[in-house]
Amino acid sequence: MRLLAPRLLTPLLLAISLAGCRSPAPERTGPDWIIFRNTTEQDRRDTAVFPFFRFQSNPSIGLRDFICYPLVSGFHDEPDHRYRYSLPLLSFNRLVKNQDATTSGFISLPLLTFSRQEQSEDRKFSQLVSLPLLSAFYRGEYLSYEQDARIAYRAWNSLLGQSYACQARRVGASAVSLSVDDFSVLSLSGESRYDAYLFRHGHWDDEHLVSVGQFFGITLWEQSSFAGPYPGSRYSAPGEPLSVTFPSLKEEAPAAPLATEYLGLLAPVFSFTRSGDESSRVEILPFFTFSHAPGNRITRLLPLGLRFDREGPHFAPWDCLRRWYPLFYYQEEESTQDAFFSLFTWTDDPSRGLARCHVRLLFLYHRQNGRRQLKLLKGLLSSYEGDVDNSRRFTLLSGLLFSYQRTGASTSWSLGKGLLFGRERNPQGSWIKILFIPIRTGGPQT
Repeated sequence: MRLLAPRLLTPLLLAISLAGCRSPAPERTGPDWIIFRNTTEQDRRDTAVFPFFRFQSNPSIGLRDFICYPLVSGFHDEPDHRYRYSLPLLSFNRLVKNQDATTSGFISLPLLTFSRQEQSEDRKFSQLVSLPLLSAFYRGEYLSYEQDARIAYRAWNSLLGQSYACQARRVGASAVSLSVDDFSVLSLSGESRYDAYLFRHGHWDDEHLVSVGQFFGITLWEQSSFAGPYPGSRYSAPGEPLSVTFPSLKEEAPAAPLATEYLGLLAPVFSFTRSGDESSRVEILPFFTFSHAPGNRITRLLPLGLRFDREGPHFAPWDCLRRWYPLFYYQEEESTQDAFFSLFTWTDDPSRGLARCHVRLLFLYHRQNGRRQLKLLKGLLSSYEGDVDNSRRFTLLSGLLFSYQRTGASTSWSLGKGLLFGRERNPQGSWIKILFIPIRTGGPQT
């Protein structure tokens, strides 16, 4: 018995000594019931009253998290991102910060409205889209290193009309160097200059346009003055107002071409064009055209297929047929051939590096200086954009079904505009998104 007692006491004493070496338990205040808990551990605090709410915080790492169980609503804050959500309202808000930029967004499914904002050292961008109002608003500012200018723009699109304005200032200058303003009322679409609108007014620095009643290629009245193929052509591509360029801001800009004056009535049935080099053109379609240039005059009798110039009369059926409106219409300034009331348009202008094919409402292919764009059903079915900097953007059903975007070292794709699922990767890390809520899956790239 004397030898057995120490053997029985040894494990008990060892257990007591080990228990004394354990770290102290977290401090708890309040009754430790199932429905209530208040725990404090160093800087971390966790308070919960089930089934009402739970709140967690950790000031040392900038963490705050709250959820209201009955409403399935709450927020989550960290130093580099935060989001708010409300499942009954189907509304979500998110903000993400990284070394280069801050991105935030909001979506409300009952209101069918979403917004997005981006801000960095040299770029600002905001977007608001409301499907019930069929309206979209864009606003932004960016620094163009190529032109040494800061460019600010805003755009608005809706069933009532469209508006686009842009101003450019040289870096360090207080006065506006260049301005663009384009406004239309009851316009069907801003993708093509041939779509319908009730009224349009625009100016592009020293160019201007006033047009009344354009309906798929026929304009009741138009008066314009421009220096390129058409008003505003030197500043933006057709249907791409946000890709504005300002040639006169470049340090060694070439001299602007001579201005062209245009007047149309039921255009292009009757039109008069006069250029600064003393050339002019009169068209009465589909019967007669007359053009005058220094040293040459050309007269076409379109129904007969005859052409008269300084060398005498010629039988030129194709030269006349391509101007036989409304079946065909050739625009010399734009190197554009239209067919069937501009339902089909083809442009091939090597001087601008432009190739464009457009079938109204169905198909658009646009290529200029390495940039490509392809749209089906005005982009509602499918859309693709690619640029020379290897950036890509692809959408199905305007992104409601699927969207993919690659810009520099950042790539992202989503299903249902990110509502169902999405994935994003950039130099700061990688995330997946479920119900617009980001979940980090990887750290910064090395």
